[in-house]
Amino acid sequence: CLAGDYLIFCKYPVNMSMFSFLIKNKTMFDSLNSEPNKNTELIVIDKKSLNLVKIVPLFPFYHFHYSNGFVEKNNILNIDLIVYNNFENVINFTKEISEGNFDVSKSQPNLMRLKIDLNKGSLIEKINLFNYYCEFPVISEKDQGKNYENLYLLYNDQEKASFFNKIGKLNVKNRSLKTNDLGNHMFPSEVNIIDVKDKQYLI
Repeated sequence: CLAGDYLIFCKYPVNMSMFSFLIKNKTMFDSLNSEPNKNTELIVIDKKSLNLVKIVPLFPFYHFHYSNGFVEKNNILNIDLIVYNNFENVINFTKEISEGNFDVSKSQPNLMRLKIDLNKGSLIEKINLFNYYCEFPVISEKDQGKNYENLYLLYNDQEKASFFNKIGKLNVKNRSLKTNDLGNHMFPSEVNIIDVKDKQYLI
């Protein structure tokens, strides 16, 4: 993730059994083991020098996709990303989506903002930005690494849902939401944004 002058990476409390992967012929995901008593770490790199700036211990979580990141005054880092609270949810997501037997209420992906004091190297606050399970957040290229306003994501507002069937435009500042409901048995893929002058097109 790009956040102002920083590159952001996450290191998860997960290890891989090479014996299971190479000898027992298990898949990569079946060879992974979580360490739930350890925290996920945020690794902050200076994007120009590529020097390590800070390693920040957070809390146990997992994710696939960032939305964006930016830095406020007093060196407060904001990272918006889709959070999975435990490793079992990650495995459910990857297995079920490939099998076409997906239940979003099992994996429970949530859009969250992490506020981090880079001077102290500590987490200040974690904020839920969206009330429904969601994935694949994207922003305009011109907003990357900056304090931004809008993102697009896929979501479903049903308690039990086979997959995401809505495209949402979320204003992360006032939490207003505009929705394109594709209806039953229609499932969108990850949105791509094209900026043309003062207009945006979604593909």
